[in-house]
Amino acid sequence: MLPNKKHVPYVFLLPLSLWLFACAQNLPTGDVYTLSQKLDTSCQITSTIYDGYYIGTNTCLSNDAFKSELQRRLRRHRVLRYTNNSGTYPAYFTKAFISLSNPGYEIPSRFDVWDAYVVFATKGANPYKQGANCPVGKLLDWYDYRCYDTPTEIISVSSGGQQDPGSADALAAPTANFGYEGVYNREHSWPKDWFAAGATPVNNPSAGSYCFNGNNDSTWDSAKNWDYRAYTDLHHLIPARKSINETRGTCSFGIVLTYNLSYFPRANGAKFGSPDTSAMPGYSFSAIPGCTSDEVFEPPAELKGDIARNYFYMATRYYTEDTCWKTNYAVTRANLNPWLENLLRQWHNADPVSDEERLRNDWIFRIQGNRNPFVDFPEWVNKIDDF
Repeated sequence: MLPNKKHVPYVFLLPLSLWLFACAQNLPTGDVYTLSQKLDTSCQITSTIYDGYYIGTNTCLSNDAFKSELQRRLRRHRVLRYTNNSGTYPAYFTKAFISLSNPGYEIPSRFDVWDAYVVFATKGANPYKQGANCPVGKLLDWYDYRCYDTPTEIISVSSGGQQDPGSADALAAPTANFGYEGVYNREHSWPKDWFAAGATPVNNPSAGSYCFNGNNDSTWDSAKNWDYRAYTDLHHLIPARKSINETRGTCSFGIVLTYNLSYFPRANGAKFGSPDTSAMPGYSFSAIPGCTSDEVFEPPAELKGDIARNYFYMATRYYTEDTCWKTNYAVTRANLNPWLENLLRQWHNADPVSDEERLRNDWIFRIQGNRNPFVDFPEWVNKIDDF
């Protein structure tokens, strides 16, 4: 059982020789947190910050050595089920339980990605400030400024508030911000086809191949052989309107030159259209399954840094464990191609980590057991020269 936490203010001890940032917030687990970063002469982190998650990390390393150092820590995470709640529910499987309202609640064994979204909604762990029209308890769309209802009780996949029940979701005419129409998907910001294997399932961890569906999930398409660890990794899975998710397909993020507002009702939302190649030196399109025309997807400004840090996490978490991942015009397996990496670094610098992003990272840690180090320590992006 998880211990009851004490909500205490952070203690800011920031000697000039240290590089630690701090932001006061309520954390989902842990005892007393301090932001005094203690490093011994070997550059080993000894502080109990973030529940001691980074203790032993060697911060004197850089580039591939540091990426490998982080990867060894990130790889020990709980792999959730994508859909696990379409059957009969135990009597205790209520919204209060799923939302982990009691600090002592353990993560239920049948907890899945839809349930994680309920936690994000009830805890206000949305990616940017929600505004009065999208209160805590609603799930905020990352792309389209829409709020989605979460279920009163978790009964089934098809009755879980506005979770996608398989129904059509036509792109609507413009409405006021925080519209409630439509249904939402579990959007893979790193498209799942990018970590799909070939026709033969592979499951050989010693060789770095993890494409076989070891969880036998009922929604699994055996012909795809997606890497299930990445398929359900909450760090890059985001709620997004079904029709917009489908419009993006497997196209890369990028800077849009011209776009059609009929795709996305609000001009300050996401864009999809022809690329601004002058803003992405080195960009070169090559058609891939799910993206056959030269178009890119540009998220809202408030999300660009979040997306970038999600990609840096993915490139680090699956570093050296990507032998069955796809190579295309945007990535070489889990490695970002230079034009995309340079763009994401710009987004990372222009859109700093927010309180909401930190809170989401905290809850993913509670649920999945690992953290995004580039949310906790944004400056570590500069310690790695190639993601």
